[in-house]
Amino acid sequence: IVSAEAVAGPLVIGELSLDGTTRATRGVLPVAAAARRDGLARVVLPAANASEAAAVLPEGIVPVSSLTDAVAAINSGDSVRAVTL
Repeated sequence: IVSAEAVAGPLVIGELSLDGTTRATRGVLPVAAAARRDGLARVVLPAANASEAAAVLPEGIVPVSSLTDAVAAINSGDSVRAVTL
C-alpha cells in the first residue's frame, strides 16, 4: 500500500481504531517540536491533533481522519495542508 520511499519522508503519529478512523493521540506537541528540531518537513497525524501540532510546526501538518486518508497523504508526498489555529 505504501512504498518504503514514501514512508521515509514524513513522521507518522496516531492511533488507529478498529473501524479505520484515527483517534486523538497524547503527546503530539513534544513530538512535533522534535520533528521541527530534527528538520522533518511533514507530520501526518489525526485531524483531532492538528491544531496542537501546528503550534510548533504550522506548515508541515497533514491531518488525516482515517487510514485511507493517511495512506493517500503518505503516497502523494505533497499533500501538506495548511492548518489554521
